[in-house]
Amino acid sequence: MRYVLIVGGELFNKGAQAMTFALIQEIKRRYSDKEIILLSTDDYKRKQSEKELYGFRILPWNRKMVFSLAFYGGGILCKFLPGAQYINETKELRKILKDTDVIYDINGYALSSQFGSQMSYLYLLNIKIAKKNNIKMYLLPQSFGPFNYDGIHNYLLNRLIKKYMKYPIKVFAREKDGIKCLENKISNNLVKSYDLVLHTSEPDEKLIYKKSNNDQYIKIIDNSIAIVPNMQTIRHGSKIKLFKLYYEIINTLLEQNMNIYLISHSYEDTQLCKEIKENYKSINKVVLIDKELSCFQYNKIVSKFNFIISSRYHAIIHAYKKGTPAIVFGWAIKYKELLETFEQSKFLFDVRDSINLESVIDSIEDMNKNLSFYKSTIIKHYNKIREDDILNQHGVFNI
Repeated sequence: MRYVLIVGGELFNKGAQAMTFALIQEIKRRYSDKEIILLSTDDYKRKQSEKELYGFRILPWNRKMVFSLAFYGGGILCKFLPGAQYINETKELRKILKDTDVIYDINGYALSSQFGSQMSYLYLLNIKIAKKNNIKMYLLPQSFGPFNYDGIHNYLLNRLIKKYMKYPIKVFAREKDGIKCLENKISNNLVKSYDLVLHTSEPDEKLIYKKSNNDQYIKIIDNSIAIVPNMQTIRHGSKIKLFKLYYEIINTLLEQNMNIYLISHSYEDTQLCKEIKENYKSINKVVLIDKELSCFQYNKIVSKFNFIISSRYHAIIHAYKKGTPAIVFGWAIKYKELLETFEQSKFLFDVRDSINLESVIDSIEDMNKNLSFYKSTIIKHYNKIREDDILNQHGVFNI
């Protein structure tokens, strides 16, 4: 048996889930003889009955395992690492690595000084493991940089980035900023690319699940919009200001006789949706979808909305794939470049700045008035991305 390993993916956050499923689908469409293994400690901790639903295997991948496999090969010495866990799984992975054809890294955003030095060391150790075992590796579309670490870590990590980022066959950067951060460190393997989910075809549950997931159909009423909040906006902005903004938006939409659906795109956002709904307990036109949606379920319903108001990056990606426009409350460069790609920049509002309510309301009116135009513009750009087919051009799926 030959293996394909996926690092940086997981199934709790729907954006990460979407990237994981998109990659697995592309592999399964091409190869029936490879066993796909998702390396995700949190997902490994799921109940066995949950894991058995999937048509791929899940194994843990915590920092002690990574350290052990990078420096000791996952052997007997891993027992002596402080707080070592998953010793049997580490030994199994050491054997699997010998028969692995390719490792795909689908981290959305991990190699950056914004998250401290430890995450960057662990990120580079994934590459070290691939190199040590002579395994092909691709860093699929993600954000990179900046690389301004504290103290001695700035010297060490920038040297290690230059050393190890040359090893993957291709490094796909989603944004121009990522290209700028890496171009003085690597060159021959660096490629500008859009998000993985934009490059892949429509999702097919049969390629992911062993048996039907029996998703309950969610009916969306005509003349509806979705609000998809994000806990990160609270961390980067002001909760009080953002909630006031949401309330003003919802009140405006209600005055226009529209229906509003509150959707959580990640488990950590569920509470935000509940808090917003609490202000509209007796109003049926504000609907809380209180169940956790898979990316398949979200993909099925997003085309039913006139437009969405979202702070979740992959909620916007799925919307654009269906030709559904979005008003976006973002905080990172990835939102800016995504909306520029689809000629939707006027609908981006940065939560780190003071958002003008009147401008948001004007955007809603503009969206309602010119909905067909914005839909057709989005579809035009999405079709162009699919035609370019960057990942296949660079042989990403030629295992």
